[in-house]
Amino acid sequence: MDDQELLNVRAASPEAADDYVQAEARLRVGDWVGADKLLDEAQKLRPTSFLIARRHCQVLTELGQRDAAITACMIALSGMTAMDERAYVGALMSGKRLATPKDLADAVREASNARHLVGQPFADAAFCEIAHHIGDDAMYSSCLTGLEKNAPSYFETARWRAARGNTPAWLYGVGWLLLAALAFVTLLRAFLSWFRAPAPRASRTAAVVLLALGGAFATPARADEPSAPVHPPHWQLSHFHINWDDPEANIPTIAERNADALEFGYFLQDLSAEAIKAESKSDYQYAVKFWRASAKAVPDEAVGFSHACRDYQILDEREKALEYCSRALNLNGVTTEDYARFGELTVQKPGPLTTLEIQDLDAAVAHLKKQENGAGPAAVLECGLGVKLDDEARLARCAPVLAKTAPNDPHTLTFEWALAMKRHDYAGARRLLDAMAKSTMTSAALADLRTATDMASAWWRRPFNDPRWGFGLLCLIGLLVVLVIRKRAQLRSAQPVSSAAPVA
Repeated sequence: MDDQELLNVRAASPEAADDYVQAEARLRVGDWVGADKLLDEAQKLRPTSFLIARRHCQVLTELGQRDAAITACMIALSGMTAMDERAYVGALMSGKRLATPKDLADAVREASNARHLVGQPFADAAFCEIAHHIGDDAMYSSCLTGLEKNAPSYFETARWRAARGNTPAWLYGVGWLLLAALAFVTLLRAFLSWFRAPAPRASRTAAVVLLALGGAFATPARADEPSAPVHPPHWQLSHFHINWDDPEANIPTIAERNADALEFGYFLQDLSAEAIKAESKSDYQYAVKFWRASAKAVPDEAVGFSHACRDYQILDEREKALEYCSRALNLNGVTTEDYARFGELTVQKPGPLTTLEIQDLDAAVAHLKKQENGAGPAAVLECGLGVKLDDEARLARCAPVLAKTAPNDPHTLTFEWALAMKRHDYAGARRLLDAMAKSTMTSAALADLRTATDMASAWWRRPFNDPRWGFGLLCLIGLLVVLVIRKRAQLRSAQPVSSAAPVA
């Protein structure tokens, strides 16, 4: 993806590409300041490049310029790649001050999003960045295990393995001894309380002991007693209890989350972790419950709504998906992907669009066009609407934009094909089909487009599909009629007039 982006940058601005290559050379010799200057120049020449913006973000992060790094990474997020999300987490967690709850929520969101690139180390590296910053050993162990499994030779794996090794082992020993002493004191006090007043406190003390020991002394249920349904254990970071069957039922109140913002951040991470785990098993029906709970817990952030929208779309529940996507558009953290998904869901409506739906899509297109990197997503949305409405004017506006930003993308080629078909340019449509055959388009979709092209371009259909052919055929028929009439008139005039017979 980065190689393709660099080719796009070179095609649009060779100077920006040269600056980027020189910056990489500076980085290899440790010249961070020189690389910063070159990347700054490259970003001015090509401000929409997610690759240049991401690399600049990483350099600014290493130089300690946190705010400037976050700004650069916000631009890079338009690329919507796991590498951009990893860099953004690094910028958020940089600096010596403790991250705010919003910083933590944003970092967890982007680290979770990076998991969509399955089998790659970027999400685990991002979670290790978060764990290192807030001192969460459990999260650190989990992400380091993921790195060692998926990318044992990756530089981030070595980096975070070394970072863990910096903590003296005796500190862990002291911590475990303190926990053991605390547990012993708790059990001793419980025993003394039971010994002094066994009757009224026996049941409560037994519950405390069994909980402390993890149910080690619990007796198994007898065969003739009905047993409760057994659920797999769920480990969680937060002490806020989650109802795993109905996660929307136990959302912390405003007072509870304000009293302990860090624990609330853990709670959000628990919800997203459970959802992502379910998605990895393709259990989207279960995953969407946790994204709904996340949306309910943080109703002013778009992340929960956008994830719920995506899962509902996968489940082919269009109405519910559209409900969550439309809400995400008006919230903080909305992405161009959310706008694209909203447009896709809207144009998938089985029947014709209403005037209000068309106005909503036009408003979304106008909004995206005003964004710094929104020209491409706006064009995708407008082209989708143009295809739905069979609107040549919309297709004519958006297709050239996509041809510049993503010339070989199957969606671009499809929209260009739709415009060629609308203009009855069947030769151009066939050239686009040849280009599609070299792209990543599926063979089934390509076969459907070829069939549609062949049917529309058949000689006997031309007069019915293309007004120009119909008008030409009418003119030809009219000309033939005129010629036949004239010919018959000439024949009548050429016949001799017979004279009357003489009277005897």
